[in-house]
Amino acid sequence: MRELCKSPCGSALYRWPDRMNDIVAATLPSSATRPTRNVLVTGARSGLGHSVHRALGGIAFVRGTSIDDPAIRAAAPFDAIIHCAVNAAKDVSMKTAYGYMADNFLLTQKLVDIPHRKFIFVSTLAVYPPTGRAVREDEDIDLLPLAGPYAFTKLFSDLYVQEHATAPLILRTTTLLGPSIRASTVHRALTQRDCQLFLAPTARYNFVMHDEIIEFMIQAMDRGHTGAFNLGSEGLVHLSSIVDQLGLSVRYGEYPYDIGPVDSGKAGALHSAFARPSWQTLNRYIDWLGPAYIGTGRLRGP
Repeated sequence: MRELCKSPCGSALYRWPDRMNDIVAATLPSSATRPTRNVLVTGARSGLGHSVHRALGGIAFVRGTSIDDPAIRAAAPFDAIIHCAVNAAKDVSMKTAYGYMADNFLLTQKLVDIPHRKFIFVSTLAVYPPTGRAVREDEDIDLLPLAGPYAFTKLFSDLYVQEHATAPLILRTTTLLGPSIRASTVHRALTQRDCQLFLAPTARYNFVMHDEIIEFMIQAMDRGHTGAFNLGSEGLVHLSSIVDQLGLSVRYGEYPYDIGPVDSGKAGALHSAFARPSWQTLNRYIDWLGPAYIGTGRLRGP
C-alpha cells in the first residue's frame, strides 16, 4: 500500500491496541483473496478512511498530499475514488471559511476531475434539515432550516458528486463506530471512568460500524450500486440508556443532541447490518472494545 503524505496530520485520536487495529481488515477478504482494485482513499490517516485503506489498500490521500502528485496521475483511472476526508472544525469564522471550503467542497471538485470508474463519497445525515421525522434519500425537502458550514459543505459536495462523478455512490452516515475514531461522547463514556460529557442525558444516537460500511462499498463496486443511501441502524438510543444500562459513571453536560429518526430501509434491503437495531450495533462495538470497555453487560432492547 502506498501512502502519499508530505506533512503530519496532527489530530487527537483514540487508536486501538494492535490487535484491534486489524479488526476491519480481518472481517473482510484478506489481501491474498480479495480482488485487486486500484483505489484512491482520502482521509486515510484516521477514522473511516483509515479503516477503508487498511481493508482495501490502494493509494492513501492524506493532509499534505497534492492533488497533482505524479503517483496519483500515473495510477489513474482508478477503479474507485473513496472520499472519506473531511474538515469537521466546529469553529469556522470569516477568516477561516475559505480554507474550510477548500478542504471540503473544493477538494471534492478536484477529486471528481481525476479519471475514475466509480466515486464513493462519505456524506452525512446532517445534509437533511431537522424535520422531526425520517427523511428518504430521494425526498425534495426545504433547505431553509439547514444551518452551519458543515451541513452545507457536505450537502454541496454530496450534490456535486451526484451530478458530475462517474457511477456515484453517496453514503449518508449516522454516528460512526470503529478503529481510530475521535474520542466521541459515546466512546469516552464506555472507556473512561467519571468522565465529563458535553451532551445532555436526553441526547439520541443512531450507530453504524466501519466494517459494515466497507462491506457495503465492496458490494456496491461488485454489483454496480449507485445513488444516495442513508447508512445507519434501526431506531435510536438515548445517551442516558447507555449510561444506566451499562453501569457507567459520567457527568452530563447540557448540550442537546438529537440525530432524529433515520430511514435506512433502502440500504437495509441490500445489507442486513442497516436493518439491525441501533442498540445491537452499539453492543457489537462494545464487543470490539475488549478490555478497554469499563461497563458491565450489554444494552438491552427497548
